[in-house]
Amino acid sequence: MRLTKLLILILLITGISTFVYSQNEATEAVDADAAVAETVEPEVVFQAQTLDGDTVNLADQIGQGKWTLVMFWQVECSVCRQQEPVISEFHEKYSNDNAEVIGISIDGMERIDDVKEFLASRDLSYPNYVGDLGMMAFNYQAITEVPFRGTPTYLLFSPEGELLGDNPGPVRMEALENFIASRS
Repeated sequence: MRLTKLLILILLITGISTFVYSQNEATEAVDADAAVAETVEPEVVFQAQTLDGDTVNLADQIGQGKWTLVMFWQVECSVCRQQEPVISEFHEKYSNDNAEVIGISIDGMERIDDVKEFLASRDLSYPNYVGDLGMMAFNYQAITEVPFRGTPTYLLFSPEGELLGDNPGPVRMEALENFIASRS
């Protein structure tokens, strides 16, 4: 467990260092006047695996004309289990209309059997993928500018792919519906 935490910390530090270095290099290469005139938003690159091990970029599924709720979860997360019926009901209610849910287990591919067993015991209506905790936390912080705090955590993207909400902790369906209605 201690080795796992150390490896995650190293991955986070390496990812942050790489991100900061690449941002510095990009800034130096851009003309000073252009840098003042333009702000570059971080690109959403959430790569995850299907349950069969194929790589998917979740950015390809976001901004496809529907609101997209991304739920980060873990097998041992009791709050995630409590949220499953709410999130599944939300997906069932709106997936044919204007919203969808994507689940991402942050247990990593090394625990794919646990994830598969967990999902097999549930009746979830939304697709689920497996991601690496370090990479997911790094990307989460890059686009929200706040540290990843645990599971469940949600990101809500507009139909155009713009991040409009992030929420660590449980969500209520009424809150999701009201938020979306107020911006549609």
